Amino acid sequence: INALNIISINTALALENSSFHEEIERAQEQIFQAEKMATIGTMADGLSHQINNRFHALGFISGDALDTIKTKREKGPLSDDLKEFCDELERALTRVQDNVTQGGEIVRSLMKYARKGEGRFNAVDIDKVFDASYEMAQFKMKTYDLKIEKKYDANNLPRVKGNATQLQEVFFNLIDNAYDSVVERKEELEEPEYQPILAISIQQGEDSLEAMLQDNGMGIKEEDKPKLFTPFFSTKLDTQKCTGIGLYVIRKIIEENHGGKVSISSEYMKGTQVRLTLPLFLEK
Repeated sequence: INALNIISINTALALENSSFHEEIERAQEQIFQAEKMATIGTMADGLSHQINNRFHALGFISGDALDTIKTKREKGPLSDDLKEFCDELERALTRVQDNVTQGGEIVRSLMKYARKGEGRFNAVDIDKVFDASYEMAQFKMKTYDLKIEKKYDANNLPRVKGNATQLQEVFFNLIDNAYDSVVERKEELEEPEYQPILAISIQQGEDSLEAMLQDNGMGIKEEDKPKLFTPFFSTKLDTQKCTGIGLYVIRKIIEENHGGKVSISSEYMKGTQVRLTLPLFLEK
C-alpha cells in the first residue's frame, strides 16, 4: 500500500509538471506573438506612409487614364466597339479609385487606433468611442454577422472622465470577444434560427456611468471563469490568433487607469455580459 501511495503521488506530480510545462510553452508562444504585434505597431507610421504613397500613385494613374478617355470622347464620335471598350475601362478605373479611397480610410483608422495617444483624461463621449471601436472591428471581422443593438439615447448621455484612446481599445477588445463567441456558438450548436446579437445599454448613476455589453454567444464554462483576467489565458478555440491578454488589459485600463470597475457574468451556451463602470466627468 505504501509503495502504491508513493507511485500514485509521483504519477500525480509528473502529470502536474507536464501540464505546467505545456502552459509555460503556450504562454511563451503567446508572448512571442504579442512581441511581433508590438513590433508591427512601432513600424505603423512608416508602413502607413509607404502604403498611402502607393494608394496616391494608383489614384493619380487611374485619374489620368479617366481624363484621357474623357478627352478621347470629346474629340469626336467613337465606333461602337471603341465606345463599349471605353465604358468598361471607365467602370474599372472608377472601381480602382473607390478602392483607393477605402484603402486610405482603413490606413487612417488603423493609425488612429495604433497611436498611443495622449495620457490626459478629458470628457469622453462613450457612444462615439463605441462607434469608433466598431468601425475598427469591421476591418478584422465580418461584423455584418453581428447585429448591434443600442439600448440607450445617445443624445442624452453624460460624458465620462477618461482617455478616449484607451477606452477605444477596451470596446474594440469586447466587440472582438463577442464576435468570436457568437461565431463559436454558430459553428458548434448549428441552430437554424440563431441571430448573433451584441446589445449595449448604458445607465447613469450618481457619479458614474455603467455600460453593459451583452452577447448571445457561446458563453464561458464555470471552470474557466476564475481565470478570465489571467494574462495569456484564453477561452477562444483558435489560440494561434489571440494573445490571451485582452481581458487583462481591459481590467488594467478600466480599474487602474480610470478608477472604474469591470465585471463579467456568463452562462455557458447562453451568452456573456460585461459590465463597465466609469466615473462621470464633473464640470468644475
